[in-house]
Amino acid sequence: MRKVLSVAGLLLLVALFFVGMVLGGGEEIKGGREEPASLDPIGTLTDTDFSALEQAFGCPVPYGSRSGVGRVTDAQLGSLQARVLTWQADNGIVTRAVRPAEAVQLIRYDDLTLDNSTAWTLGSRTLLTAAGGNAACVYFSDEDAAYCLYQQNADIEKLLARLASDVTFPQ
Repeated sequence: MRKVLSVAGLLLLVALFFVGMVLGGGEEIKGGREEPASLDPIGTLTDTDFSALEQAFGCPVPYGSRSGVGRVTDAQLGSLQARVLTWQADNGIVTRAVRPAEAVQLIRYDDLTLDNSTAWTLGSRTLLTAAGGNAACVYFSDEDAAYCLYQQNADIEKLLARLASDVTFPQ
């Protein structure tokens, strides 16, 4: 039963990313859903204090290390206002997050190929994986935002092992 739920979750996540990344490029949100609340503009904030960036972003974000450098910036996807956080941790894991989650296209790595042949989970999160060249990333979302965790010089298995041991996920 757990495996069936994991596969169903993965398929739902793949559908969300497919719509957001492939078909949603710059178009307004449609389909009778309510548009997310507007975000007050903040411009761009660059800092080495992860807590300050997380506060400016507006919700908790997974991270590889609190030591690093990052930024939070306002973004636009069609008529959708969004906020993007990018954090380069000193341990080499890059966290990218966007809110609302419907703006997932803003954190996508175009040079990586999505792989939905295997269902991956980490804790209770269903992950969509992508890899290419010598880099890998995982995508997931929750009710607050969409997230991408990226590592250079890694394949999916190596990245997942690092995430399980070196990344702190908000509860």
